[in-house]
Amino acid sequence: MKTNHPIQPKEKNSEVEIIWCDACLEDDRKVQAIVYCHDCEENLCEGCDSIHQIGKFRKHRRTDPKPNKNRTEKCPIHQNNKLSRYCKNCKKLICNECSFDHTNHETIAFDQPMDFYKELINEQKKCTKNHFERINEKFEQLNNSEEEMKSKKEKILSEISEFYLNQKKLLDLLEQNEIKLANDFF
Repeated sequence: MKTNHPIQPKEKNSEVEIIWCDACLEDDRKVQAIVYCHDCEENLCEGCDSIHQIGKFRKHRRTDPKPNKNRTEKCPIHQNNKLSRYCKNCKKLICNECSFDHTNHETIAFDQPMDFYKELINEQKKCTKNHFERINEKFEQLNNSEEEMKSKKEKILSEISEFYLNQKKLLDLLEQNEIKLANDFF
């Protein structure tokens, strides 16, 4: 049965983006999609769409194909279920059926407000800011230590020079005294 949906690949940055039929992809076949079923959340090719127009599927709302990356992902464990929750403990997406395995974990539904994500981002910002502040403090301490070391080095070099200058003066005085004694004696 022929449908009246023309095959129109979506344009993306002047490159043609081909949208594949989800039903055929599950059978490892690549067939270009011509329609998207909102009820099933699947892109369908002409053949799958013709089957999709039989029985209860006939009432499903259909539009132009949608790029696959913009749609809800299916659970890798329970493949008929959509990923609908986020487990904070495991830091991964899960479906409602998976949530039974995460009963002691803190999970949030996707349809909840984005406050959790805002809070998470703000926590990360605070941690990053604190980390940078500690790094800057250590850097300042290092610079101060370097300045202290330079100052101590200059002081030690000055003390060494002064010590040997005083020793030289004493030796000169001693030499002059010995010469005078020798001259007075002879």
